[in-house]
Amino acid sequence: MQRTHTDQQPIWQTTLGEGCQLTVLQTAQAQQAAVALSFAAGSHHEPAQYLGMAHFLEHLVFRGSEKYAADDGLMAFIQRHAGQVNAQTQGQQTLFHFQVDAPLLQDALARLVDMLTAPLLSSELLRTEREVINEEFALYCRTPQVLMDAALAPCLLAEHPLQRFYAGNRYTLDIESKDFAQALHGFHQRAYLRSALKIVLVLPQPWELWQAELLDTLGPLACTPRNLSVPSLPKLQVERTAAVRLSLPMNERHWVLHVPINQAGLGLAELAEKTQHALALSTGQTFLNIARQHGWCTDISVRASFSAQEQGVLSIYFRETSGEQAALFEAFIQWMQQWQQVLQSPPQQVYEQQAQANRWLLASPLQQAQQVLVHGWPLQQGISAKCLAALDAVLGALTIGAVVQVQAGPEAVSGHYDYGLPLQVQRAEALSANVAKSAIEFDFTREVNTAIERYSAAEEETVILSGQLLARHQAALCHYQPPCLPDTVAVCYWGWAVANAQVLAQCLAQHLAAVSEVLSYNAVDWQTECTQSMLFIRLSGPANYLPVAANRLLTALEASFVVQPQQPRAPFALRRLLQRLPTALAGAWPVTEADSISMLALAAQPQSALWLGGTEASLQALELRFAKRLQPIGSAPESAVAASGWQQIAEGSAGEALLVLYIPLPASKCAAKDRLRLLNQVVAQYLQQALQYYLRDEKGLCYAVFAQSYAQGDYEGLTCAVQSSKVGAARLLAEIKYCLADLLQRLANDWAGLKADLEALKNQLAQGDLGYEQLSVILFRHWREQRLHTGLLAEVEAQQQLSFEVFAEYCQALQDTQRWLLLSNQPRN
Repeated sequence: MQRTHTDQQPIWQTTLGEGCQLTVLQTAQAQQAAVALSFAAGSHHEPAQYLGMAHFLEHLVFRGSEKYAADDGLMAFIQRHAGQVNAQTQGQQTLFHFQVDAPLLQDALARLVDMLTAPLLSSELLRTEREVINEEFALYCRTPQVLMDAALAPCLLAEHPLQRFYAGNRYTLDIESKDFAQALHGFHQRAYLRSALKIVLVLPQPWELWQAELLDTLGPLACTPRNLSVPSLPKLQVERTAAVRLSLPMNERHWVLHVPINQAGLGLAELAEKTQHALALSTGQTFLNIARQHGWCTDISVRASFSAQEQGVLSIYFRETSGEQAALFEAFIQWMQQWQQVLQSPPQQVYEQQAQANRWLLASPLQQAQQVLVHGWPLQQGISAKCLAALDAVLGALTIGAVVQVQAGPEAVSGHYDYGLPLQVQRAEALSANVAKSAIEFDFTREVNTAIERYSAAEEETVILSGQLLARHQAALCHYQPPCLPDTVAVCYWGWAVANAQVLAQCLAQHLAAVSEVLSYNAVDWQTECTQSMLFIRLSGPANYLPVAANRLLTALEASFVVQPQQPRAPFALRRLLQRLPTALAGAWPVTEADSISMLALAAQPQSALWLGGTEASLQALELRFAKRLQPIGSAPESAVAASGWQQIAEGSAGEALLVLYIPLPASKCAAKDRLRLLNQVVAQYLQQALQYYLRDEKGLCYAVFAQSYAQGDYEGLTCAVQSSKVGAARLLAEIKYCLADLLQRLANDWAGLKADLEALKNQLAQGDLGYEQLSVILFRHWREQRLHTGLLAEVEAQQQLSFEVFAEYCQALQDTQRWLLLSNQPRN
């Protein structure tokens, strides 16, 4: 075994067996451990007669194994302990990963290994899981991005795996066939037991403490030679200026450029990330801003929609394009040529290295494991040679017109293409490949460089607050350093007293789009949180960089802007519906265009701020003009009453049922909420498991189902979200009621077990053994309740008073349907 050290983390690398590589990282920034692994086999390697078998197998292994039944398997175990778990089937890979509290790592890993090496694969599991796969397939059929990506397939000239859609459905997965079970068993042996395997572990303690037992647990995955050869992919070939028209299930038009390349495809993901960032710097004369000014499009997004071996496809999505697509095409190619020069410049290298270091610093153990799994170790610093080579290949394809153009919109088309996914698609006339220089001169290089230099040198440009001035404003700028917050992380809540906080919050994403891209690229996250009388923006990121980020965001909010209702833009309808919940709870929904309000600048509104973490010295980078506007927060707020009843919302398609349910926490005073809050978290974890098993696994009524505790501003409670193409929203609600009542009865019958789970979480709170995200939410609430320094102790003391009688009252209150709020795209009856 080879052991090396870096400035950030020690790392161990070894070969467990033929074709099985293990990488171990140690991180001191978290109390959780993570595992990520990938098999070098995916949907491209499944039997041709059973389209979707690889995806099907990925689902099946979660449904029970030799040693662990489904209700005690990895998914149930992780969900029960509030961790994260997921899997993904790609063309050339299958990936599994999870994150959980470190003491539970051994138990979780044992479940993962057993389900991968010895899944049950019984005929009954095949039947019920196929219904789940079919539900997921129906979801894909209505997802615009999936359809736009698949529209490349009809334009490929030679036989290639990208011509087929590999999700699978009820008809492609012929489990009734006498050969299916044998084919499934054979594919499992090849894909999971014979293909090359990479494993990454991220641990919060030294590897020597884990080595013996974890290597023993991983043994079954490494005991057989993994020498399955991977066939080379045929070339990606398209006609020059190939184009199609595609019908989308949404009232929005897109123009998509799919750029296939056969060399340097492994650098596409990095190129897409960096190009998206550069495009989003919509300041001055940068490309997106110019495109909007000319009415060419309203937004641009870039992603690597396919990458395998040396091949790949870079996909560029232009939203709401005008008829001047030829001019847009020409200008975009010229911008890409200038972007190529910028990407190779020394200032860009410095900026990328700084941003990458920030992102790695704030990455969770699971995110770190995933990065190492994809990119290997050591991670590339700055801009890799693969990224630059990918840009060369993309520019070569663009300039000769070796691209596929997709005109996508709500209009019906006459053609049809179905290689696993039904596409309403037909051939279209493409733009000319002869790209002439645009009549308008764009100095993109200067503008992008200016933005990069400004953001990378921001610390030198800020007006520094002297220690004396900082002390003068310290009563308003509440700075608190909790002992359990990492030194490298800081969180800021900056709030404005406004009368229509929820309405205002809806439009901030668009108003702050440019600065948001810069902040997120430097590992700073922001989101809104609304109370009855305040709109807060929560910023979190590297402690030394956060004051600089706050200066940028607050500067952007100094200008006045018009508040207009914004439609949620999440990729899936259920997520869009969930995004409507905060305004619905506050009774501020629906908001129409007639409700547009011309707002004064937020700078004119009373402001308060809470700063968690960081040092007094780092806070001195906060500009004086912002600190001067602050004032101490007022008296402790009273709890707001959540809206209730059934609200029908125009979301999703007519062929699916969407339902979001909010159940308020049955308490209004601080002490009562302190007592019940932990109970709410534990019940939510059990409810997620129960709903997934009953609705998804057993009955196959839906693909997507979520349950979690909810805390947003004045509102706390439980939320459930379900999507189905098989039954209506009223049926889904009835099933949720049944599941909830049954779960609460089972928990009551096992009060001792429930109390043990509550005790474990209470100990985490008492010891400050929480992630900084969760900790900051708790401290923000305590600050508003004017008990910042005593709130954690008060919560622990209150939770010691939990009894069976309190739980019984809680159960009764949860089932009071008169207090429920329900959002759906269907009427109640």
